[in-house]
Amino acid sequence: MTSLQQDIFTVFRASADDRIDHTAITFKKDKEYISYSYQELYTKVEIFAHFLKNEGVVKDDKVILFLSNQAE
Repeated sequence: MTSLQQDIFTVFRASADDRIDHTAITFKKDKEYISYSYQELYTKVEIFAHFLKNEGVVKDDKVILFLSNQAE
């Protein structure tokens, strides 16, 4: 299966598995730099996914997020 045929979660999970302790994202907050490893970011994604599932969101549902421009 090519990456074009995979969903974004599958691609992200493969990256997280391959780079578990590497930095996935770094951002500046209040003059301090904060970094998350792929494992930490994956954990946050899992928490959000479970929240959506508990709210009744199922596969093929459309979800829109309105967020401010910030990393966390």
